[in-house]
Amino acid sequence: MMELAKSLDNASRVNFIWAVRPPLGFDINMEFRGEEWLPEGFVQRVFEDQNRGLIVPKWAPQVEILAHKSVGAFLTHCGWNSVLESLENGVPRLGWPIAAEQFYNAKFLEQDVVVCVEVARGNNSQVKHEDILEKIDVVMGVNE
Repeated sequence: MMELAKSLDNASRVNFIWAVRPPLGFDINMEFRGEEWLPEGFVQRVFEDQNRGLIVPKWAPQVEILAHKSVGAFLTHCGWNSVLESLENGVPRLGWPIAAEQFYNAKFLEQDVVVCVEVARGNNSQVKHEDILEKIDVVMGVNE
């Protein structure tokens, strides 16, 4: 969560909607505490000063969001419903599979269909914000 936030903070030209839950180890039903769980100053910079992000706690209307013409990319766990919803709307994917068939879906989308760039695999992946930022640029068409 921290590394993803850092990458979004550094992707200054990228507006985003982030459907977020409490981090691993916390009760999934508790209130989201952005000031505590995100980098220092992130909420102030991104949401208040720059007005380029929106955090939606727990659940967001994914189908409606993906259908909007301004959506340029979708960070997804590569569950099949999410895959179909993003394919239907022509939205490129950043894949971060967590469990079950998501790993196969991500590999299929990246290697065979070529409509996904995998960010990491599983909950315990060591991922750096520089890597996420690079992959955001790839999916958003900034670089190859």
